[in-house]
Amino acid sequence: GAINDLDKLRLRSELPLISDTSPGINKEEILLLIERERRSELFTENHRWYDLIRTGQADVVMAAVKTSWQATDILFPLPESELLINPLLQPQNPGY
Repeated sequence: GAINDLDKLRLRSELPLISDTSPGINKEEILLLIERERRSELFTENHRWYDLIRTGQADVVMAAVKTSWQATDILFPLPESELLINPLLQPQNPGY
């Protein structure tokens, strides 16, 4: 399962194994460990932003590091040229 997969990564990195340090770990704690492991393993591959979007954490995390962050900042504007070509794309994303 997930603990075995995490342990494989941690063994390779010579870190303490989850199965040794947290034998009674629950589902929520495992999910947090997976998020932390992804952040460590994939930090140079630009996965963090997509993980934040997928897990619904983008607003909380970004507001903590960027005081001007607004919930509408999560979306990019649709290019005006595309809106002119295809009116079905209307309305423009919120905040633009």
